[in-house]
Amino acid sequence: MPMWGPDAQDPLSVCRPLGVEIYDLDASLLEGWQSPERAAYNGLHGLQIAKADWEK
Repeated sequence: MPMWGPDAQDPLSVCRPLGVEIYDLDASLLEGWQSPERAAYNGLHGLQIAKADWEK
């Protein structure tokens, strides 16, 4: 839908309602649950960047 120019329209004219459902879980369902541990990630996604000669 064009938002600028001679064919521009109001973007609200095509908006649709967003449905949201909120659930209330029984506390017993989460009994014993723990947040996962942080991944042992050291950065660079496995890339090896060579150091310049003056850094060696």
